[in-house]
Amino acid sequence: MRPKALLALLATLLVTLAYVPASGADVEPALSSGDTVTFLVPQGTPITVGAQGDVVHFIGHPVGATQVGIACAGDTDQHPIQTVILLDPGSGRAVRQDVIVVSQTMPVPPGTQLESLAQETACAGAGVLYDKYTGTVN
Repeated sequence: MRPKALLALLATLLVTLAYVPASGADVEPALSSGDTVTFLVPQGTPITVGAQGDVVHFIGHPVGATQVGIACAGDTDQHPIQTVILLDPGSGRAVRQDVIVVSQTMPVPPGTQLESLAQETACAGAGVLYDKYTGTVN
């Protein structure tokens, strides 16, 4: 094979491999409008639920990952810790808060918004008490 043809073949192979998604259980589908995301906040964090309640805006990339255990996440996987802005559209109150996303192991993309928050059963993981919420992707 000629050197130029071999180089072109190798370049094509590398580009193709760069776009092939990882295989296995680590791949989660992208979030779409109407999907739900469940997250944890330290117990007592003020969040208004319901259709007219707070809106969650995910900002930036994960700040870490943690294992919160079966009581909170239903598994022993590492879950992303992400920073969000909790916005009360009625009052304009905006609060920056770190949350643990327990509905998935991959980070929620920055810019994702959750509405119609519902409070789930509180839980304890790694000695910390959490409030659990579920929201719908806008």
